[in-house]
Amino acid sequence: MQKDSMKICTTEKTANRYASLLPALLLATLLLHGCAVKRPVQRPDYPATPTTPTTPTYPTPPAYPTPAETPVPPPVKSDQIKYTPKIGPAGSLYQQATASISAGDYDKAELALERALRIEPRNGHYWYTMAQVKYEQKQYSQTIHLCLKSKSFAGKSDQLKQLNDRLIQDARQQLNE
Repeated sequence: MQKDSMKICTTEKTANRYASLLPALLLATLLLHGCAVKRPVQRPDYPATPTTPTTPTYPTPPAYPTPAETPVPPPVKSDQIKYTPKIGPAGSLYQQATASISAGDYDKAELALERALRIEPRNGHYWYTMAQVKYEQKQYSQTIHLCLKSKSFAGKSDQLKQLNDRLIQDARQQLNE
């Protein structure tokens, strides 16, 4: 029993000690809370009515010549363009195709060009010659398609590009008729 009474005695002493500190802690908390001052946040003054935004000013661009001022070169006929085709590994097949075109045998020329294009698919000159064959066979939409492909492989050859443009123009005229 003495143990139980000791426990009670120790617990009461601890409780009394904290009870005497409780008012001091409460007073310290209130004092510190009073010291903490909330300061109002200062916000910038906005105008009461919204203003219209100003548009930025940019310098005026230089004047470009109008289409009427730009000289337009006269159209070039395909027989006026000096054109020397590039002949690569499939040169003999290309020569056969040009001989067949000269003889008017467009089917044989088409076969020779197809074989030449399998060997050299990136040769724009062969694609242009194939477009000529398709034009003579009255397959105008294929002519345009082949000319565009030839132009994509033309590189720096302005003559080949001009020939393709002329053949595209002729094929479109035939399609519109």
